[in-house]
Amino acid sequence: MKSFKTFITEAGANYERQENELIRSIKAAYKKNGRRPFTLVDKEGKRLKNIVDAKKFDDKVTTGHEPYTDVQLITSTGRKINLSNKGDSAPSVAGGGIEGLEEIVPGITKNLCAAARKWYKANGYKTGDYGVDLFAKVNEDDKEKIIIGTKKMGGPIHYMYVGPMDVKSDWDGEAGELTVNGRMTPSKTYAAKYEIHYRIRRRRKHMRLDLESKDRRGYYSLLATPQDIEVKDPKTGKMKFNEKKYGTEGKKEWNAKPKREVNRRIVISKAPPKNANIVVF
Repeated sequence: MKSFKTFITEAGANYERQENELIRSIKAAYKKNGRRPFTLVDKEGKRLKNIVDAKKFDDKVTTGHEPYTDVQLITSTGRKINLSNKGDSAPSVAGGGIEGLEEIVPGITKNLCAAARKWYKANGYKTGDYGVDLFAKVNEDDKEKIIIGTKKMGGPIHYMYVGPMDVKSDWDGEAGELTVNGRMTPSKTYAAKYEIHYRIRRRRKHMRLDLESKDRRGYYSLLATPQDIEVKDPKTGKMKFNEKKYGTEGKKEWNAKPKREVNRRIVISKAPPKNANIVVF
C-alpha cells in the first residue's frame, strides 16, 4: 500500500501573517479615506460596502478549540462580518474540533471512527503501523452547516477569504475602494460549490495506529503515541526513540518535542488527492 503524505506549508505564522496584513490594509484604507466608510473589493470584483475597521476574532468560544472566525470586518452600522481566512493551498477548510462537529452532526465522531477502524483492519493495517490518512465525504445536507458553523464554535462564517499569505492591496482614493488579492466567497456559495470531506490525520509524525484504545469520550483513538516510543539505550542508559520498532518516521520531531498524543485529529478538507483512501459509512 502507498502512504499518503501531505506537506503543510501554510500553517501557524503564515496564517497569522495573512490575517494581520489584511487587518492592517483595512485600517490603513480607513485612515486614507479620511476616517470615512469605504468599499472592500476582492480580486474577482466582489464588493463589501461601508467598511470602517477590521480586527482579529476575540469573542469567547466554548468548545475549547480555535474559533471558526479569523477576522471580523466592522461596518459603519456596527455590523460584524465574519471571515474564515485560508491560503490558496490550505489543506483544511474548517476546524472547530470534535465538540463543534458533534453540535452540528450529532454522533458523527463515533460513526466515523468506527468506520475508519473497520477500513484499517479490512486493508491489512494493525496497531503499531504508520498508517495513512483517511477521507470520508460529508453528507450534502451537512455541508452548509459545517462550513458556516455556530456561534458556540466562533461563527457563523459569512465569507471564506481565500488568497495568498502575502496580502497585496491597491487603494483607489477617488472611488473609495480597497482592492485585495484574495477572494471573498459567501459561505453558503462556498458550501454549494465544493465537495468537502472529513479527514482523519495524525497530530504529530511520531504517532502510529492504535485500533483498540478509546479516548475519554469513548471514541476509537485510531492514532496515538505508542507507549514504547522510547526505549533505554543499553550503552548510555538514556531514553531514545525506538527506531528498531518504529523506523525513523517522526524521530526528528520526537527528539525536538517529545509530546505524547492520545488520539487522531479530524478536520474538514476540500477535494482529497486522487490517491486518497476513502471511507464510506
